[in-house]
Amino acid sequence: MTGPDRGALWFDGEASDGGIGPQADGHGRMTFDRWYLGWLAEVEAEVGPPRPASRRTAWSWSRR
Repeated sequence: MTGPDRGALWFDGEASDGGIGPQADGHGRMTFDRWYLGWLAEVEAEVGPPRPASRRTAWSWSRR
């Protein structure tokens, strides 16, 4: 999409008798990256931050 709605996240509410239009929050039109980063922050708050990576892996190749 081009123009003023470029990058906006859209909501399709036609199944619930709503319309189709760009999503908005307290900062204006919602962009995908702002939505994704907000969702990620909510998940991290719920489950905690990611753990540091381990040097061990779930699988390994052995040479015999």
